[in-house]
Amino acid sequence: LTRCRTPCPKHCAANCPVLRRLSGVGAGCGGGGGMSADDWQSVRLGDVASFKTGKLDSNAAEERGRYPFFTCSPNTFAINSFAFDTEAVILAGNNANGVFSCKRYSGKFNAYQRTYVLDNFSQNTLFIKYFLDEFLYKRINSEKKDGNTPYIVIGVLLEMKLLFPILSEQEKISILLFKKALFWTMFHNKSLFFLLSVYN
Repeated sequence: LTRCRTPCPKHCAANCPVLRRLSGVGAGCGGGGGMSADDWQSVRLGDVASFKTGKLDSNAAEERGRYPFFTCSPNTFAINSFAFDTEAVILAGNNANGVFSCKRYSGKFNAYQRTYVLDNFSQNTLFIKYFLDEFLYKRINSEKKDGNTPYIVIGVLLEMKLLFPILSEQEKISILLFKKALFWTMFHNKSLFFLLSVYN
């Protein structure tokens, strides 16, 4: 599996080389009688998930907390109380560097007041997470509000269009992308271990 070498058209997963290859969309993808681009449905993000926000300050983190505590940082912290017990996609609502992290978690957790917690999905949660990984930055980079710290307004997220194949195809794509991400994590860790062993 390789990453797209050319930019994907805005909000158009059906034309993304990676997703086309995984789902068998179009001729020459090895999908035989696979799906056509017309089988992907365009849906507002606000129509496939519920939106909430965290309530805590970022300094609420506790060093030995029992539950994950999500803030706008790429890192995940800990805390001893939880406000959510669900399968969710957690989006950073602001970041001084304009890097808006997107994480998926299932279980009990808590969240900073400027993070968006998406749950109650009508589509595959992992597929939505990977779609946002690929397209969210492109969307908010052109529509984010600029001040001392860039931030995302809820309307941008609610109106963002996502493209979905049927659920069975979403699951296949999500599994393959998860395996790809796991492979690169393992590869990176092994490479780092090798470098440390050479230079120490």
